[in-house]
This record gives sequence, C-alpha cells and structure tokens, in this order.
Amino acid sequence: MLKLVCMVLLISNYAIAAQTNSYHEVIQNVYSDSFVTYNNLCQETKNLPKCKEFAIEYTKAFEREVIVYLNENINKENITNIDTLQRSKQNIDVSLYRYKELSNLSAYVIILDQEILNKYSSFLVEAKNYDTENNIMLNFTDLFGDANYAARLCARYIEKEFKQYNSNILPIIIAVTEYSPQSYIISKKGLLFFLPKELNPSVTTKLIHFEIPIEKLMQAKPNLNYWKVQP
Repeated sequence: MLKLVCMVLLISNYAIAAQTNSYHEVIQNVYSDSFVTYNNLCQETKNLPKCKEFAIEYTKAFEREVIVYLNENINKENITNIDTLQRSKQNIDVSLYRYKELSNLSAYVIILDQEILNKYSSFLVEAKNYDTENNIMLNFTDLFGDANYAARLCARYIEKEFKQYNSNILPIIIAVTEYSPQSYIISKKGLLFFLPKELNPSVTTKLIHFEIPIEKLMQAKPNLNYWKVQP
C-alpha cells in the first residue's frame, strides 16, 4: 500500500459551509471541495440526516483519492508549494427514491462528478436499495432465486437496446452487468438502471435511464414481494 507523506498530506475533518439555500451545501476538506445537492425527498426533515451521511461519506472518500493522487505525483524533494496547488472539486447529487406502491423500499442514487487538480476527471453513479421494513440494504443476490441468470438477462437487454450505437464502452457495461449489476434501483415495474450517456451519442442528459420490466426477468425467479406482484 502506498505510504503517504506524513505531516504534509493529512486527511482533514470535514467542515460544512452554510449556504443561503438549505438544499445545497459545500463540504470543505484540506485539498478538496464538494458541492452537494439534495433532491426534494432528501430535503424532508426525516430524510435529510441519511442523505447527508452519504454526502459526507463520499466527500471523505474523494479527499482520500486526492491525497493518494498527490502522493503519487508530487515531487517529494520539493513540497514547499503544496499550499498553492489548485483545489480538487466534486459535485455530489444525492437523490432518494420511494414509490407509494412499494412502501417497504427506498433507494438512494449518488452521482459524483469529480475533478482532481484540474488534471483528472471522472463521473460515477452509485445506487443503494434498502428494505425499510427489515432495515437492511439489498444486494442483487437478495432479489432473485437465480441471481447469476438475472444478471445475464439484464446484460442481454442492455446489449440489445444499445448495440446499434456501437459505443466503445458497451462491452465494459455488459461485462460488469454480467458479473455484478451496478447502478440500478428497484422500480415499480422492475429494475431501473442508470447508464452512462456514452452508450447513446444522441443523449444530452448526464445519464440514461433504462428500465427492465420484472416480467422479462421471471425465469430468474425474482422475489416478487419486492414488487408487490403475485406469482
């Protein structure tokens, strides 16, 4: 594991700078700033603490990434200019999803748009599904009797939908989905995937929303309690 430069690159405690709009905030660390936005459901008093918890978690993770990057690239024989380095920034969108028809479920989608020292950028999406009735986070394996088959089915539907655009990243998305589906939430109709816009060059939004109806995944023996559907 990389040894960090002691006394110079230390992970800081986060500090939240108050904003006039309570739905946005800036979380500042030593080497990075995170600009956080919460969707309407996150803004509700009962939901805001959990949404803020995710924001702080990803802010700290980003600060660690910046520190690792600095340690890999800094001239350790001349670190006098460490305080003059350009600050790294990330935008964090935290969204909470709930459906009246699925009152025992909730999902959080965290979108991360990151830039380290104006040299390296990344765009990430993470989704977390919760069974609020039993207070547990749901993994893909919890949703299907044959999760491996369900993953392969999801990969095939994604491939069928987007292969016409000949995107260079489609094989990567397919491979990842076959191994372990990522960036999806349980929707009223099935599974809603948040996919990179590069899959379709005509898309102008940050993400593509692609839903796979549960009826198309029945061969994988889904736990229909999560969709309130009778077998």
